[in-house]
Amino acid sequence: MNPENNTTNKSKTVLIAVIALVIAIGAILGIAVMISKNGPETRYASMMNLGNSYLDVTDPATIPSGDLELAIEQFEAAREMMPERPEAYMALARVYSIRMKINKLVGLYESAEGNLSSDDLEELEDYIFDVVENTIEYAVDNGKESAAFELADKLEEINEDRAQEIRDEYFMAIPWYNDIYGDKPEDDEPQDEEPAADTPEKPDVSRETGYEEGNLIPDFTFYDEDGKYHSISEFRGQAVYINFFTTWCTYCFYELPDMEDVNDKYSDDAVFIMIDLQEGPELGTQYAEDYDVTIPIYYVDSWKIEGLEINAVPLSIVIDANGVVYGNCLGQASYDWMDDTVNDAINSAK
Repeated sequence: MNPENNTTNKSKTVLIAVIALVIAIGAILGIAVMISKNGPETRYASMMNLGNSYLDVTDPATIPSGDLELAIEQFEAAREMMPERPEAYMALARVYSIRMKINKLVGLYESAEGNLSSDDLEELEDYIFDVVENTIEYAVDNGKESAAFELADKLEEINEDRAQEIRDEYFMAIPWYNDIYGDKPEDDEPQDEEPAADTPEKPDVSRETGYEEGNLIPDFTFYDEDGKYHSISEFRGQAVYINFFTTWCTYCFYELPDMEDVNDKYSDDAVFIMIDLQEGPELGTQYAEDYDVTIPIYYVDSWKIEGLEINAVPLSIVIDANGVVYGNCLGQASYDWMDDTVNDAINSAK
């Protein structure tokens, strides 16, 4: 064998090997670059698809809570990976709206404000408002005004003007809301206002009945959990704090701790009673057990109580020893209002 030919063949072999190695390295680098570019996109799409698979049902109300939580995990992970993409925000908004988690919806919108484009943010806002507005309409139509008010208040954190538009559309049909927040005619000439007295003047018993300050509370009846009937006149001689509520009312629940504290403070000088509207002892008794309610709960079978027009709860009325109304509060009452009004009613008899 010719030594020169052998050397030439070896050189060719080495050259071919080097070329093959360069090609292989180039291919690997190309794949790596492609993966680095498409990897997050692929993972994002995979997480979105998996999350949506949990929601692929005809009726969203039938989705198990466990599946909803799994969907949320996937959408949250996708959102963290690509916070500038709108799909994960919209998917999360859909999940939260299924169970009407309004705080989550508001938090979601706030987190999107610094990440999404103005068009995508507007689309997310529209979706949230459409969902919650439908719920508000349902709540108002079914006598659940307190729940509707809470939803509108939360929407205000996203867009005050749009939240007020919803109030104007749905709440003006509620008589007491229109009386308080509707347009008032302006007097031709301004009248000098007289300074408010510390306590209302006690009227004659011939004055009209109702629950405005100075009215005489009507002697309406209610019953206890054993079905025994009672009336407000049974409590003559003591100041009485009357709280109308329902077990589904959010603000009724919120004011419970303060009402219990004021009850403890004035237990020797005033009577506190709660009156559940149209739900009955079964729900009321369970409510008392669940939330450690010590104030006696009574019941009426209708929102229509003779002499009282009740359109929303909570409604608190404080009367003195003679049945004269010393104050009323529609909506969640503060501790200070409870304390001051009960104290005034007690001292009126001294």
